[in-house]
Amino acid sequence: MPRQLFTPTSWTGGFYELAIELVEPSDERLLTALRALWSHASLDGCYLDRSREPSDQPRAAVDLASLTVGHLHGIATVDSTTPIACGSIVIREAPEAGGSDWMVFYLPLGALGEIRPVGGYPFDGADHDGWRVPLDSWLADLGRAIWKSIPFDLGLIGFEASGELRAAQVLMSDVPETCHFGLLVPGAEGTLNYHPRTERDW
Repeated sequence: MPRQLFTPTSWTGGFYELAIELVEPSDERLLTALRALWSHASLDGCYLDRSREPSDQPRAAVDLASLTVGHLHGIATVDSTTPIACGSIVIREAPEAGGSDWMVFYLPLGALGEIRPVGGYPFDGADHDGWRVPLDSWLADLGRAIWKSIPFDLGLIGFEASGELRAAQVLMSDVPETCHFGLLVPGAEGTLNYHPRTERDW
């Protein structure tokens, strides 16, 4: 029997994320980012029902309705051999308060535990760099691929990262010397710079 990919335990434990900030709210820009994400070669998706296996449901189109449907679900092949459950969600902050759009791709810790020694992360105080460092690099590569379709203002990589740091803060104070998150920061002449996290905590 094929291994089940969408199980109740797959979605537990919080999310390890690539969170992309788009400062200027725009349906078009957000949709471009979402399409670039789900067209990546390492992802299969997306699907609407996380309680049914992907093989038992139709693939969902990434269209304007995707901006309001909530979570989109799929399969990520992080290490090129073992597929696990993944998902995305868009977060639209209040524009009248100067809020941004966020496109968040996530790997639930329950699913990650199928292929990585997640243990009690992030609450056990252990050193998890053995699996986090290569995972951060993989998520940075995913961010770079999205950047080719839609330059964004900031990318955060880590445990439940969205909104924890903002492009305006980086622009004002530069890249922080110590940070719990990996950062994808726009550079000169259309470049995107990756700054690995400098603190072990999430």
